[in-house]
Amino acid sequence: MPRYNHLVTIAFSIVSDHVGGEDFTPAMLKEALFARIRDLDTSTDGVEWLEAVGAPCDTYEEEPPMVFDR
Repeated sequence: MPRYNHLVTIAFSIVSDHVGGEDFTPAMLKEALFARIRDLDTSTDGVEWLEAVGAPCDTYEEEPPMVFDR
């Protein structure tokens, strides 16, 4: 049975002091993303997760795993 690899995205917001976000740090991004995840996890039925991610941006068929005879 084929398996598919899907690229999905999730949007989250971050507050910074620069109009173009030049002051983003990995720590700021991580904190903002974790806050978004916490907000999504408050959903009791998980629908917010599906809405936040939406449809895949790109999909490709996975190659079957290689099997080696011994």
